[in-house]
Amino acid sequence: MSRAVVVRSLAECEAKIETFVGAWYEAGLALAEIDRGLLYIGAGYDSFAEYLRGRWKWTSGRAYQQIRAANVAQVCTRVHNVPRDEKQARVLVRLPDEEILEVARRVDFNDPKTTAGVVREAARQVHHIKAGRAAVPAPAFDKPTFRVFYADPPWQYRQTGLTEYRPGVEGGMVEDQYPTMELGELKALPVSRMALPDSVLFLWATSPMLEDALELMRAWEFGYKASLVWDKHHPFRGSYAHISHELLLIGVRGSCPADQVHTKGSVFSFKRTKHSRKPDEFRVLIDSMYTFGNRIELFRRGDTPEGWHVWGNEASDG
Repeated sequence: MSRAVVVRSLAECEAKIETFVGAWYEAGLALAEIDRGLLYIGAGYDSFAEYLRGRWKWTSGRAYQQIRAANVAQVCTRVHNVPRDEKQARVLVRLPDEEILEVARRVDFNDPKTTAGVVREAARQVHHIKAGRAAVPAPAFDKPTFRVFYADPPWQYRQTGLTEYRPGVEGGMVEDQYPTMELGELKALPVSRMALPDSVLFLWATSPMLEDALELMRAWEFGYKASLVWDKHHPFRGSYAHISHELLLIGVRGSCPADQVHTKGSVFSFKRTKHSRKPDEFRVLIDSMYTFGNRIELFRRGDTPEGWHVWGNEASDG
């Protein structure tokens, strides 16, 4: 490379560095080009470190910090979502390209609320998912191998006269529909032995059985965290109010935050169909929130959903 070409290339790179505020990552890429191509020689310097001190008053450490951040931004251009500042990018410098790209798909770097801390948490989740998918144990019912539990217990109601109510139509007794289990029987099931140290339980509860459901959750060694609401449109006649919803309680054992947090609200409106059958949309939601690990549905009624194991007296193959 002739000296004239070196000088011209150096000038082009330095122009990019001087526009640092407007396009910080281009400045980092320009520094990388000066280092890689030995362009500093064109300005009369013998080394990149000497050039940095003499031209920019920078240390080598500071320059390489920006170069690494700029490399992250360059990777992110593949999904058209580039970190808006160096702080966001520096959080990702130690990640492989595929994890950087996954973070870029999860966050909006240009959103003012997307701080370096938000990016760091997204990176943690992405790494957690990758590591988890690589370490899923073979499913077994006599050892801790399940990460996700979904349960619709056959509650035994102690009240009498609890009926489904529809205008002009009298319903039947709830317990006439399927065999029920006492709370003690439910608590004795070996769920805690099947659960990984870090696992999650989605547990259906009707309003009259809410206290029992929380007790059952504790007996299975999960701690209550949150709930979702199913608006069923048609109410049940109760002693205090006509109830038209059920609760899907979320409990966690150890540390098991969602791989992908659900952000679209907690109330879901679906018409009720067959007695006690829950809408398939809730299982789809669980699959979207927890993307890896063995999953099991307890008290399953019907065929086995893809990707799930089942247990229940009405499960087709459980």
